[in-house]
Amino acid sequence: MGIIRRLSFSGALIGGIVALVMTLAFVLAVGPGLARLLSFADEMVVQGIALLMLAILRALGGVVAAHLARRAGKLTTRVRGIALGLVTGTVGWALYVVVVLIFVGGSLGDGAVRLLADVVQWALECALGAMIVPLSSKTETLAR
Repeated sequence: MGIIRRLSFSGALIGGIVALVMTLAFVLAVGPGLARLLSFADEMVVQGIALLMLAILRALGGVVAAHLARRAGKLTTRVRGIALGLVTGTVGWALYVVVVLIFVGGSLGDGAVRLLADVVQWALECALGAMIVPLSSKTETLAR
C-alpha cells in the first residue's frame, strides 16, 4: 500500500491523457491511411502492424508519466515505475472508455467484452514505457 501512496497521480493523469490522445490520433488520422497503404497485405499483417504502432504510442504515455514522477522525486525504484505505468494505462483506458461510450451513445453491445479486456493491454503498454525511463537523469547524476 505504501507504493500507491507515493505515486505521482498527476503524472499518471497526464500520461493517461497522452496515451489517449496518441491512440485517438492514430485511430482517426493514421489508421485509415495505413490500411489503404497496406491494402495488398493480409488483414492479419495489417492488424499486427497497427497493434504494434498503438503499443509504441501508448508506451509514450508511460514515458511521460515516469518523467514527471522522476522530476517530482517520486520515481526512486523500478517497482514504483511499473506501478506508475500500470496506473497510467488504467487511467488512459478509463478515459478511452468514456470517449467510446460518448461516441457510440452508451451502448456497446458485443464490444463490451473486448473493451474490458483492453485494460490489461493499456496498462502493460504504459508500464513498459515507464520502465524505459531511467531512475535519475544524467544531469542529476553529474550534479551529485
